Formats: sequence, structure tokens, C-alpha cells
Amino acid sequence: MQAKDELNATTEGNFSISLLNVIEDFDQDGIEDFYDPDDDNDGFSDTEEIDYGSDPRDANSVANSAPSDILPVHFTIYENEPIGTMVDTLNGVDSDTEDKLSYSLLFVELNGERDYDNQFLSLDPNGSLFAIQSFDHENTPLFRLKLRVTDEHNASFERWRNLSINRSIKNQYY
Repeated sequence: MQAKDELNATTEGNFSISLLNVIEDFDQDGIEDFYDPDDDNDGFSDTEEIDYGSDPRDANSVANSAPSDILPVHFTIYENEPIGTMVDTLNGVDSDTEDKLSYSLLFVELNGERDYDNQFLSLDPNGSLFAIQSFDHENTPLFRLKLRVTDEHNASFERWRNLSINRSIKNQYY
């Protein structure tokens, strides 16, 4: 190797460079940070946290998981029930148990036709589903609903659910 100064004087020599690998393990889980997908061991990968804008080296700064389902699976209501009858209450499934969830009814599908104006049902943001008309089983035995659950970080999940209109108990014996 050769070194030169500002006056073009040179010197030559052999140099040895030693590299020392310092093992960095921020969360002390036994996996070197370079190979560790979750540096702070909070259950969210570093990539998820960076994408979300949280700090992958701070276990209290976590990413958000989107909701993963909407329950119940199948709704039912009897025909001829009065307007305003509560059909059911939705419950979102979200691994972030502290997240506040809100619900929306995107549209109702009846006989393959989508009704975006939704003249049939009302869904409040807390997940309570109400009938806004009285139904007749013979004319409309089944609706399909496109539902969405959204968490406080605006991550959402959408699911189709069925609403069956059952014959009223008093009409089953005639």
C-alpha cells in the first residue's frame, strides 16, 4: 500500500486490518439483531413496525394488526317484525384487544342486485344492526350483507354475511 502527502512524498508498507464482530442483541433473545426479525420482541416484525411508523427497538411502540373477522356468522330475523327490530350486534375480531372498533354496512345484496342506498337495514358504528322495514319470507328469504369493521388506526376487514328472514312462528302452522 502507498501513502502520499501534499508534496508528493510517498511511503509504502504492508498494513493489517482486523475486524471485530460485536454481537448486538437489543432484546436479549439470543438472536443477533441483524438476523432478528423482531428486535424489541414485541410480537411485531421490524418490517411491520417500520411500515406502520412505530419504533422497532421500542417494545411500547407497536404496529397495528388489522381486524380479522366479523361475528356473528349468520343473522336471522322473523318476518313481519316491526320496523326498528334489532337483528343482532356485530363483534369484530382484532388481536389488538385495546383497539376501538367501528362498523359499517357497505351494501345489501338481494337476488344478485346490490343496493347501495340500503333501504333495508341500519347499522350503527357500535355494531348494532336494525331492520328499517318489515320483511316477508316469501318475497325475501335471504339478504347478503357486505360489512366492514375498522379499528382506530383505520385498518379494516370486510366480510360477506347472510341475513335470513325466517317464517314467523304464528305462520308456521297454517
